[in-house]
Amino acid sequence: MIAMASQSHASEPAEETAVHARLLRLALGVEESRAYWERVDPAVPVERRAMMAFEARWMGAKSLERVRFILANFAQRYDAFPAALDVLTRWRAMDASTRQAVCHVHLQLSDPLYRVHG
Repeated sequence: MIAMASQSHASEPAEETAVHARLLRLALGVEESRAYWERVDPAVPVERRAMMAFEARWMGAKSLERVRFILANFAQRYDAFPAALDVLTRWRAMDASTRQAVCHVHLQLSDPLYRVHG
C-alpha cells in the first residue's frame, strides 16, 4: 500500500496529494513516457535532462520549453518511484495497451485531481 503523503522526493515513494494543474497540460503522454523510459538517466539532473532530450529529439520536434515541461512532469510522475522506473527502463517489449495502463497508474499516483475526476 502506498502512503498518502505529499510528494517531496522523500526516500519513500508516495502518492501526490497536493493539488496542481499539470494534468491540464499533459495527460497520459503514452509515447512521450515510452521515450522517457527508454532514455532517462535518473542520475542526471532534470534541467540537464531537458537539454539532452531536446538535442537528441526524445520527444520529436517539440520545443525546448515543451520538453522541459514534459520532463519536469515525468520526474514527478516516474522518478518518484525509482524501483518502478528501473523496471520501465529495462522493459523494451511492452505492448501499447500495457504502456497505457502503466501511464494511467503513474498519472493516478502523481495527480490527485485525476483520481477524483478520472
